[in-house]
Amino acid sequence: MDIKLLFAFINFIILLVGLRFVLKQPARDFSRTRREIIRQEIEAVTLSRRQTEARFQEYRKRLSLLEHEIVQIRQEMQHLGHKEKEILIKQAKVYAEKIRSDATRVAEQELRRAKAQLHQLTLKEALHIAEQLVKNRVTIEDHERLFGDFMQQLSQQAESAGKSA
Repeated sequence: MDIKLLFAFINFIILLVGLRFVLKQPARDFSRTRREIIRQEIEAVTLSRRQTEARFQEYRKRLSLLEHEIVQIRQEMQHLGHKEKEILIKQAKVYAEKIRSDATRVAEQELRRAKAQLHQLTLKEALHIAEQLVKNRVTIEDHERLFGDFMQQLSQQAESAGKSA
C-alpha cells in the first residue's frame, strides 16, 4: 500500500504542476482584472464621497445663510410691527381726541338747548301764574282804572307825536 500511496502522491503533484501551468495565465488575468475593477470602484466611491461632501458643505452654507436671513427677516418684521403699533397708537389718540371734542361740543349744544327749553318753560309758567293772579286779583274797578290809564297814555303820546311833527 505504500506504493499506491506514493503513486497517488506523485499523480497529485503532477496534477498540481499541470494545473499551475494551464491555469497560470487565466489566474493572472482574473487577478489583474479583479484588481482593476476594485481600484476603479474605490476611485468611483472616493469621487462620489468627495462630491457628496462638497454638496453637504454647500447645503450647510446655504442653511447657515438661510438661518441668518430668517433672523434678519424676523428682526425686520419686529421693527415694522413696532412702527405699525406706534402709528396705530397715534391714530387712536387723534381719533380719541376727536371723539372727546365732538362729545364736548354735543354736550354744550344739548346744555344750551336744555337751558333754552327751561327758560321757555319758566316764562310760560310765569306768564300762566301771572294770568291766574291777574284773573283772581284784578276786579272790574281795576280794569276800568287800567283802561283809563292806558287811554290817557295814548292821548299823551298822540299829543307829543303831533307836536313833534
